[in-house]
Amino acid sequence: MSKFKEIESVGADKPTLALRMLDSLDIDVRGSDEYIRMRYELLSIHMNIKQHVFPGSSIRTSNLVAYFDRSGTNRDQQEACYCAGMTLANMGDSFHAISYLQKSERIAFNKDRLDSVLLRDTYSALYTQYRRISDYPKAFVAAKEEMNISRSMGDVTSAVAFRLGEAYLSIDSVRQASKCFDKALESIRFPHTHDAQNLLYGLLEKFSVLGQTANADRCHSLLNANDSITLSPVCGNALGAYFRMKGNTSQAVCYYRTAYAQDKDECAAYDAAVALFDIYSKDGNMMAANDCARKIICMTRHSKSIKNMLIADCQYGESEDSSTLHSVERWKDLYRNMFWTILFMATIIVMIVYIINMKHKNDALKKMLGYANELKDAQQNIKNKARQSQSLIQMLHKTELESKAEEIVQSVKDAASGKRKLTEDEWRQLYKAVDDLHPHFRELLTEHIGNFSELQMQVCYLMRVGLSNPQIKNVTDVPRTTIWRWTNTYKWIYDKNIDG
Repeated sequence: MSKFKEIESVGADKPTLALRMLDSLDIDVRGSDEYIRMRYELLSIHMNIKQHVFPGSSIRTSNLVAYFDRSGTNRDQQEACYCAGMTLANMGDSFHAISYLQKSERIAFNKDRLDSVLLRDTYSALYTQYRRISDYPKAFVAAKEEMNISRSMGDVTSAVAFRLGEAYLSIDSVRQASKCFDKALESIRFPHTHDAQNLLYGLLEKFSVLGQTANADRCHSLLNANDSITLSPVCGNALGAYFRMKGNTSQAVCYYRTAYAQDKDECAAYDAAVALFDIYSKDGNMMAANDCARKIICMTRHSKSIKNMLIADCQYGESEDSSTLHSVERWKDLYRNMFWTILFMATIIVMIVYIINMKHKNDALKKMLGYANELKDAQQNIKNKARQSQSLIQMLHKTELESKAEEIVQSVKDAASGKRKLTEDEWRQLYKAVDDLHPHFRELLTEHIGNFSELQMQVCYLMRVGLSNPQIKNVTDVPRTTIWRWTNTYKWIYDKNIDG
């Protein structure tokens, strides 16, 4: 047993050496009692898991859990449950994996001497599984616990910092997430190892989404220094996000299509399809957007993992994926309406030839009435959109800003339609325009929100002048899910009587 403890100590950092040490004990273990043999098998599975080599089925680990529940120590039970959870996680069974990992966590606190390394690994695994089922609040708790244990051990790795940053980002704590991502980047000591390269791709995507150009450029330069890393779908999405941030849309499309074409990771392919749909829609390439829309609908219908992801997202607010899915459905309805309109017009031509037939004539008249109603609805929709655009102009004109009014009105209109971005000076003019019209608005923001970031203030002021969610996204480039949450949280801003 003393040799097993020595191997466990070595395996914490060097699992390959630990496996070689285990192999040297193979002959001695065969003649030992049942407990020694089961302990040997458990330690062998654990060291292999550290090297990302998993059992082919959960039978072995289930048997180990049952045996050590009867005859093992708390430490044996904790390790057996951890290995069983990791095996099921590798097989894609997240719910049962979480059950075993939670049991391992409970057992860890039922003994006098805490195995910090195993408990830290357990929280890391729980974080991954909670994110897989989109349970972001629990994932955040697991990431925090992993960080606390790592700090107590004096071993905060870049991967631990990255996971905590990812957890903060999932609950909209952008400032805390940025700090964690910065720490993760600074903690990378050997950037050309396989694990470090995978982490750099993750950081590249996060920095690109957050618009942190300097850090994103640094990550990209470290990736370019090693071209031997295989471009997985996740890596393709990261590079696509980077070049999209840099304004190189064509290069971004190339990387997104690389991820989109691979079937190894359904969720990554889905994310790439959503990004491509957004790019093609903004560029007006409706044929390519339609292809992406069909792909998204197909993956949503036939992929269980994507269905679970979207269902879970609905429990924690409208995500960017779900809103994109709604856009896909709208485009699908548009194409269906176009098809029926063309069919309707062809039917009218046929009916004119056979106009003597009263039945055909009546059918044609009914269809013409239906077409007129569709046109009327379309005109009404156009009027509604026009009124929505005018609301901003009317609001800003009321400020009586004389010579600067027309300029800021036009600047905000252009930004809301996606043509350009506001400069810092234009933001100051917009703030002044709203403050002149609503002198107590900034005080109300401080009273309701407390400390708020520049992005939050921009969104609140744009809400006050009446911009819709899509227009706010065009002006600020804040993710749709964040805009949705903020506009729902601060919906009191839309109240016309908030100034008293």
